[in-house]
Amino acid sequence: MSLFEFIVAMLSIIVALGTAEILGGLARSIRDHAKQGGSWLHVILVLAVLLGFLQAWWEAWSLRTLTEWTFPALLLMLAPSALLFLVAHLLFSRSGFEGSLKSHYFSQAPAIFCLIAAAAALSGAFPPLILGEAVASPQNGIALLVIAGCLVLVFTRRRELHYILVPLGFLLTLLDALDLPGFFGPPIPRRRLAAGSLLRFS
Repeated sequence: MSLFEFIVAMLSIIVALGTAEILGGLARSIRDHAKQGGSWLHVILVLAVLLGFLQAWWEAWSLRTLTEWTFPALLLMLAPSALLFLVAHLLFSRSGFEGSLKSHYFSQAPAIFCLIAAAAALSGAFPPLILGEAVASPQNGIALLVIAGCLVLVFTRRRELHYILVPLGFLLTLLDALDLPGFFGPPIPRRRLAAGSLLRFS
C-alpha cells in the first residue's frame, strides 16, 4: 500500500459516512414527508453538502504524488470533511421529532453554518500551508465569500436572508467544483511539494 492510499483511505471513510448520512436522511424525509413537509431551502443545502463531499474526494487525487506527510498535514486535509459530516448529521431530524423540516432547519442553522464556515476556512488553508501555493486564488476567493455568507446566517434573525444566501452559496460551491482540474478541462496535474511546506516538518 502506498502512502497516498493509506492516507486517502481515512478520507474515503469520512466521505462515505457523510454521504450515507445524507442519503439516509433523505430517505427518512421522503418517508415522513406527510408529517414534516418539505423545504426547497433544506434541499439546496443538502445538495451543497453532498457536493462538498464529492469535491473533497475528487480533489484528493491531485495529492497522489506527494511523498512526505506529517500528522498536522493529515489533520488539515481531513478536518473539512469531518466538519461536513457533522453538518450532514445536523441537517436531518432524528426519530420522534414532531416539527416540520423547515422548523428543524432554522433551529439548527446557527450550528450548521458555523461548521460550514470552519470547513471552508480549513479547506482554503490547505493549499497555501501544505502545498505552498499562493493565498490569493479564485478558490480562496470563493471560500471567503462562503465564509462571509455563513457568518451572516449564523447571527441574523432575518429568515429571508437564508432564502437568498443559501442558493448563492450553492452556486458558488458548484462554480468551485466545476473549476476543478480534470472535471471538464485537462487531467488533474501532478502537484509538486513546495519548499518550506508543512509537509516537510517533522
